[in-house]
Amino acid sequence: MAVNAAMLEAMDHHFGRLVEYLGEEGLLENTVFVVLSDNGPEAGDPAQSGQFARWAERVGYRRDLETLGEKGSYAIIGPDFARAAAAPLAYYKFHGGEGGIRVPLIVAGPGIEARGVVPAFSFVTDLVPTILELTGTGDDTPSGAHRIDGRSLAPALRDSSARIHPPRDAVGFETAGHKGVFKGDHKLVRVGAPVGDGHWRLFNLAEDPGETRDLAAEQPERFAEMLADYEAYAERVGVLEVPAFYSPTRQLAINYFTDRAKETFMKTRLWTGLGLAVVVLAAAVWLGLPRVLVGLGLHAHYEIPAIDLAGKRALIVTTSHDTLGDSGKATGVWASEMTVPYYAFTEAGMVVDVASIQGGAIPVERQSVRWPVATAADKRYLRDTEFRSKVEDSLAIDDVDASAYDIVFLAGGWGAAYDFGQSDDLGRKVSEAYAREAVVGGVCHGPLGLLQAMTPAGEPLVRGRRVSAVSDKQIEELGITFTPMHPERDLRAAGALFESETRFRDMLASRVVVDGRLVTGQNQNSGAETAHRMMETLLDSRRY
Repeated sequence: MAVNAAMLEAMDHHFGRLVEYLGEEGLLENTVFVVLSDNGPEAGDPAQSGQFARWAERVGYRRDLETLGEKGSYAIIGPDFARAAAAPLAYYKFHGGEGGIRVPLIVAGPGIEARGVVPAFSFVTDLVPTILELTGTGDDTPSGAHRIDGRSLAPALRDSSARIHPPRDAVGFETAGHKGVFKGDHKLVRVGAPVGDGHWRLFNLAEDPGETRDLAAEQPERFAEMLADYEAYAERVGVLEVPAFYSPTRQLAINYFTDRAKETFMKTRLWTGLGLAVVVLAAAVWLGLPRVLVGLGLHAHYEIPAIDLAGKRALIVTTSHDTLGDSGKATGVWASEMTVPYYAFTEAGMVVDVASIQGGAIPVERQSVRWPVATAADKRYLRDTEFRSKVEDSLAIDDVDASAYDIVFLAGGWGAAYDFGQSDDLGRKVSEAYAREAVVGGVCHGPLGLLQAMTPAGEPLVRGRRVSAVSDKQIEELGITFTPMHPERDLRAAGALFESETRFRDMLASRVVVDGRLVTGQNQNSGAETAHRMMETLLDSRRY
């Protein structure tokens, strides 16, 4: 933050040099200054990406604290300081909350008196009409072009009590699926996942600039009116709905590499490009895509030492939800998050049962048992008639005697986002098992099943406890941000101390956290180690 403050001081210094130069040249009295930020604080931290680190090293950027802020350094404040910088406003850059879009604006020049802070609402589209009026250019729109939106700020520059937009003016906006509309003192806004939940909310910004009190239920008529205002705006300017799997981060990467590919194609001969493509394809075939993925970190090999837990019992719990939102795409449990712990437990001599939220046939994500991502445990499962019969006729969680198990493992997969955190039955069973000294936990979306669990003292099980699960970053990178629950977001909201690793793509990272008898893993890569640490914890517990 000190470096960030120094940047502002340096900007102010050089802005002063510009003003001095304009004065010396006799141009100052013919210049209008408009200074503003383009958005709220930037929360992204590209330094967490391995690819960024390699690029930065190649071009000569540094991240060490000693030289941060000097020439050649790369400074960014990251998500935590971004929230602090935006406080008390909600969210930050790239989101529709006031913290992402409310910014300072300074206008100065001939005929503009210093009047302090003007409280009137204004929008970025007001700048062009303002400049046209201040410069005497006129407000005629060139023939054939779109009309200019916005209203001139000049009245407020002359009278600080003036309003720019009449109370009935509706001002809409949209970016990457985040939407909103201002009208008078009110704002209707929808902030998408993974930070928001995608629901429309209504706020009175004059009374609640931090957007803490949703008025939608109290003012349904205003809510409906402003929603219609937004839809009219979207129709007028041609807002396109983002696809269900849209990810801004991924789209930026696609755009970048597409542009680089076009440049390369234009600079090289076609045959050179074809020859390179053949070489790359041949190398991929020779190496084997599954082996490449393992090498990158997907289902990286993890060796579990021999453990004897004969006579002990484990329960693996999965989702019963089989459809990914409104997309119609089939989903369920990610196979390896069920198969890897199952065989880890059985090979330790444990008796393993399989349950699901509703019981009966468990939906298994089809792609998870196919090339190139299927693990050895997944392939073994497809040949294992006993295990498959347990999956095809699973126990209903409400019928399970949780006190009979020494380990309860919550398997993940997108389906769990729809029924794990919402299940009172699952929460009650996890609570019963934990009260009887069982080791509980899970991987990926599985830890959502801990949200309803309580300690014997009646406190939320995850409050103040270290946990891991699938990260918001991985969810955004995969583009599936529309599910009702997100592990990192919702576990943090429940008071958990969330931990995760990050890589170029978080689906290639892994993290396992042990906090007493609570053992959780970040994603599909964490299944083996999570199962190992659960058995290790059981061995060390007084129950054994």
